[in-house]
Amino acid sequence: TTLTLTFEPSPTSMNVKRYKLNAKDYDAFDKVADGNNMIEAEVGDYLYEVIAKWENPHKQYSGTVHFAFITKK
Repeated sequence: TTLTLTFEPSPTSMNVKRYKLNAKDYDAFDKVADGNNMIEAEVGDYLYEVIAKWENPHKQYSGTVHFAFITKK
C-alpha cells in the first residue's frame, strides 16, 4: 500500500523509519522515505516514525514534529 503524507506548508526535510512492532532494539529500523511524501507500507506489524522539520528561523512555524502510526496484519 502506498501512503501519502500531506503537510501545509511542506517541511524542509522529512524522514520515515519503520520498526518491527514490539522490537527490543530501537536502532534496528529500515529507512522508508527521505524527503518525499510517499511511503510504501509493508504488510505486517510495524511501527512507522515520521520526523518532519521546518527549518526557517524567520517564520513562526519553524521546528520539528515527530509522529508515529502502526500497521497490523
